[in-house]
Parts: sequence; structure tokens; C-alpha cells
Amino acid sequence: MGMDRFVQQEYTTAMSAHTAMIYLRALRERHGWSRAELERRTGLDEKQVYRWEQEGKKLPDVAELGIWVRAVRASFIHLEALLQEGDISEAAAQAMADDRWEELQDPNNAAAQEALDLIVQLRGHPVLFGRWLEYGERLLDATDDSR
Repeated sequence: MGMDRFVQQEYTTAMSAHTAMIYLRALRERHGWSRAELERRTGLDEKQVYRWEQEGKKLPDVAELGIWVRAVRASFIHLEALLQEGDISEAAAQAMADDRWEELQDPNNAAAQEALDLIVQLRGHPVLFGRWLEYGERLLDATDDSR
């Protein structure tokens, strides 16, 4: 029984990585970027991106994933869902990318989504979140002082 659970966890992890890579590749393609263009824009190695996208068995490290996500303006909310749910289909990952692309075409939606994505990012980093709050408070104080 213990081995079955391990095999299921490995499968779920692999499927999660695979669907996350489908999502990121779809957004890269929606931007009209080749892997070489993504490398030019981000410094991510074109050959490594190919392996991540084609094999989809493992994710880039956190720093590389963050660079890629920001470059294609992926939704951290979507990515989190893809990584936590092992049974999301390739078609669903593609549909999420299509939905995200549509959101990005509306400037009002894009700005709101970027704000939500930032909150999701900061939620996992309380120290950084605290620094942003302090910065906001200083800006408010400066605005009040100037009146």
C-alpha cells in the first residue's frame, strides 16, 4: 500500500508539472515567441526550456519558474491550481492559458490580475509582504504631509 501511494504521488507530481508546462508554453506561443526569443528576453536557456516543455516531468527551479511566469504574464493563481491538482487535463491547461490570454488583452483586467498575482506571491513571503505594507504606509504619510 505504501508503494502504491508513492507511485500515485510521483504520477501526480509529473502530471502537475506536465500541465503547468503546457500552460506556460501556450502563453509563450500566444506572445508569438519562439524558445530562442524567450531566451533573449529572459536569459532562460532555450534548450532547457525545450526539455521542460517537451518532457514536462520536472519543473524549473523556483527562480527560473518565476522569470518565465513573469515574462509570459502567467497567472500565479492558474499555475498554483495546475501544480496542486494532479488530474487537470492538457485541454484544461490549454483552456486556462487561453483564458489568461484573453484577460491580458483587456488593460483593466490585466492590471487587476497583476495586482491579484502580486498578492498571491506576497502571501507566501510574509517578510516581503511586511516591507511592501511599510512602503505603502510611508507613501500615505508623505501624501498626508504634503497636503
